[in-house]
Amino acid sequence: MLYLLDVAVIFLGLIFGSFINCLVWRLYNNESIMGRSYCPKCRAQIHFYDNIPILSFLFLRGKCRACDQKISWQYPIVEAVSGLLFFLAFYQYLNAQLAVGLNLFDLINSLSFWLVIAKRWLAIIIFLAIFIHDGRWYEIPLNLIIVAGVLFLGLNLLLGYNFWTMILVGATGAAFFALQFIITRGRGLGEGDIWIGGLMGLMFAEIGQLAIALFIAYVFGALISVGLLASGKKKMKSALPLGVFLAIGTLVTIIWSSEIITAFLSI
Repeated sequence: MLYLLDVAVIFLGLIFGSFINCLVWRLYNNESIMGRSYCPKCRAQIHFYDNIPILSFLFLRGKCRACDQKISWQYPIVEAVSGLLFFLAFYQYLNAQLAVGLNLFDLINSLSFWLVIAKRWLAIIIFLAIFIHDGRWYEIPLNLIIVAGVLFLGLNLLLGYNFWTMILVGATGAAFFALQFIITRGRGLGEGDIWIGGLMGLMFAEIGQLAIALFIAYVFGALISVGLLASGKKKMKSALPLGVFLAIGTLVTIIWSSEIITAFLSI
């Protein structure tokens, strides 16, 4: 049964990976997320059998059936990453619950278990979308962040988090970047990063997890910046999309926060 569940989770992640690709493109073009998928080059509607995650890309040999133009590798890569992250988020939490003696069948029938999983999967969808959007266009989709903030607020309330604690942690996340924005007069980061900080705080609803995510984000940012500078691909004054690194820090933390905390405590 567990193997079938794993396969179902991966397949669900692949489907949402396809949705993320569509979501990012439509947010960038200020389009409704409703309606049939279409080719971004010739705008021909995509049939359902040409919209199967990864497989359709392989069968079509990476080209649109209608216009024969190349399909970006972003599409199968995002689908594969989403499927993998969905599985890791599910598997890690399930194993952690089984390790403390909980029964598999009880977990599967537990509403709180699925609320935690839903929160993790929603985080993957939202922050993968932020990663792609900010990485490609150096823009933060604020309408996505507002909707996501409301959803995380609702999920956390159902999970028993205190409303004012969530607001406080969200305000802390936003203030962390707002202070940097003021000090650097907007040269160090953008206003969108303040919104991401607030969203991270609302989602985690815990100062400790927020701090871990920010730490990981800045470590990744520093390492990649040094690598780009050393390779000559970027200069000291070149802009880098901070949202990309915040998304990485968030995704790592949402899946492995307990392991990271344990490692820090052991050190």
